[in-house]
Parts: sequence; structure tokens; C-alpha cells
Amino acid sequence: MEASDSPRRHVLGDLIILEEESGTESYEKASLAAKKAAAETCSDPMLLAWRDEAGDRYWPRYECGKGIEPPWIVWASARGADLTVCVGRRWYFYFLCWRETDDPE
Repeated sequence: MEASDSPRRHVLGDLIILEEESGTESYEKASLAAKKAAAETCSDPMLLAWRDEAGDRYWPRYECGKGIEPPWIVWASARGADLTVCVGRRWYFYFLCWRETDDPE
């Protein structure tokens, strides 16, 4: 894998890599796999953004920031994304996890 193809270039927070599974060419199946993986890591993960490397599709389709970073990265980062799930090195899903924190009391 070339350095430019590394999933690390699109990572916010922790990274989970799921190898290509049959049927994950579609958004629906890839997102279900990503949500399942995220749910095993944290309770009630919230999907903030996603990117399809192969189809050059992403959400949100807004212009965010000053154009230095891609809009899906700006959007997810600004909303606290702390988990990235990469499915088949094609799909990137960005989640906010509601992680348990140590209560000082």
C-alpha cells in the first residue's frame, strides 16, 4: 500500500479497520458494518460524516472551513469525532462516541 493510500490520512480519533466484506460496495452495507463496529467500541455512537473513496462521494456536502481540509473532515472534527471506521479501505465513517469518563466525585 502506498503512503497516500493509507487510511491514516483520513483518521479522526481512534481507528478501526474492517477488511472488505462481501457486499460492502454499497453505502448501506458498509454503513451497517461501520455502525456495528462502532457500537462494539462505545455506547450509542453518532455518525457525523462519511466518505466513499472509490465513488468520490461524501456527506455532508457543505463547504466547510477555508478549503484546506476536506469538508467531511472539517464537519466531523468540529463536532468532536473521536472514532473513524474504515471499511474495505474505501469507506470512511466518522463517529462521536459517548465514552464513559472517570467521575471525579
